[in-house]
Amino acid sequence: MKNVSFKIRRFVVLMFTLFFIQSLQASHAVGMDISVTWIGPGNLDYEIKVSFYRDCSGSNAPGSLQVCYQSSSCGVSGSTLSMSQDPGTGQEISPICPSMNSRCSGGTLMGVQEYTYTETLTLPSACNDWQFSTSIYARNPAITTLNAPGTDAIWIYASLNNLDYPKNSTPVFKNKPVPFICANQPFIYNHGAIDPEGDQLLYSLITPMDAAGSNSCNSNGIVTYLGGYSAQQPILSTPPVSIDPVTGDVIMNPTQQEISVMAVLVEEFKNGVLSGSVVRDIQIVVEACTNTLPELTGINGTAIFTDTLCAGNTLCFDILSSDQDATQNLTLTWNQAISGGSFSSSFGQFPVGTFCWTPGISDTSSFPHFFTVNVEDDNCPY
Repeated sequence: MKNVSFKIRRFVVLMFTLFFIQSLQASHAVGMDISVTWIGPGNLDYEIKVSFYRDCSGSNAPGSLQVCYQSSSCGVSGSTLSMSQDPGTGQEISPICPSMNSRCSGGTLMGVQEYTYTETLTLPSACNDWQFSTSIYARNPAITTLNAPGTDAIWIYASLNNLDYPKNSTPVFKNKPVPFICANQPFIYNHGAIDPEGDQLLYSLITPMDAAGSNSCNSNGIVTYLGGYSAQQPILSTPPVSIDPVTGDVIMNPTQQEISVMAVLVEEFKNGVLSGSVVRDIQIVVEACTNTLPELTGINGTAIFTDTLCAGNTLCFDILSSDQDATQNLTLTWNQAISGGSFSSSFGQFPVGTFCWTPGISDTSSFPHFFTVNVEDDNCPY
């Protein structure tokens, strides 16, 4: 798995994230994240979006949920926004073979659905410490790395400073949080976070948070990992799990089958000053696999994942795919994280992806522009 990113002005940083999917077991709350985006026309007009990822073998997704927004500096405490499911939400995002059915459609294989909840909100004032939070109960009792996981909720939050930075937005996630991991094979997962204003992003792993139940304004603590596990080491891995604070690549080489949880904090900085953040909480499942992960190259078949270009110039390059399992066919997709960029893929057993982009003056930045490319084979069921 390789990850791809971009930086404009003096250079463009690219990395390719390769995802291969194998079967997983999970129930109900697989993951959750939140974003806060300025939509205007007023400086205080925002869109709040929560994404909830549900295991189809568990409880139904809630028809509505509640987001709390509060600010200590502005004296706002416990204000709530009721959010209903978006029309057409609940789509399956399992990377399953078209010829097979998951539990989402009456089959026996693990399947995941994404439910989104979106509402607009006019904040009462500009504050430098807004916090937006929500929770859902409960985590999967089959998790093997936590103490009493079935009694834990998922609690997430976003923070925002729109006093010093009017019209500010939090980062948003572009990649779906359904990493299916094979034991004893190297794996890199990237959340694909981007910032609407092109701010510098910093990634770190934090301990997943708990709450008293669903729709809780505040966390009541953190989950308790069993001995040998932690926020930085959510699974057993040799070498140990690591995260690149700039690209967000979570690098691991799992050594045994297990089910765990991971939370990532993404902070945004404007001129070196923290201006917002988001937390995403996901479930990780490691299984024994007989299939070998496919691979991607860097730029034009090389091991280079960075480049430099000037505004107004066009950059195009190819990304090559390969697979040790010679009878399998591959598919390439990208997360569309570069506005104005294009990605196309050839057909055949080992397709070639072509990325092109002509950045404008507004794209110039001292921080990277990132995107990820996924390569998936047709091994069944996953």
